[in-house]
Amino acid sequence: MFWALCCVLFSGPKDTLTHPRFVFHLLQTDAACCEQVYQKFSNSKQLSQRAYAAAAQMSMAEHTINPYLKLRYFNTGKALLESLIQQHPQNAELHYIRYVIQKHAPGLLGYNGQIEADRALLLKALPYLKHNDLFLYNRCRSIF
Repeated sequence: MFWALCCVLFSGPKDTLTHPRFVFHLLQTDAACCEQVYQKFSNSKQLSQRAYAAAAQMSMAEHTINPYLKLRYFNTGKALLESLIQQHPQNAELHYIRYVIQKHAPGLLGYNGQIEADRALLLKALPYLKHNDLFLYNRCRSIF
């Protein structure tokens, strides 16, 4: 029985990228994770997965030294995320993603104009999230 358990637990790396929300916190520090999230979810039919792919694209700017690529990655991902938020303005997860990115984006980029609006929307959504999306609820609580 012990050997069977060991074989299951240590049989090699698994695809832990079942949903990008579980690795969102790694995007800023892990270039391979950014690339994986972007490649796997940029054409997803799920709205939140596309939003995390946009965040991954924005975060790829952290992992290149070329200033032109930094700006291109960031602006392309930002345009996609903003477009998704325009299409779905009440989606709390999209606002959570934007809020976190704005909090960590360098001031030089000027991407901080919606921090207070996103924070207000997330605070208002907390009671709903507490009953319907405990993962996102806990993530939102951890950033305030």
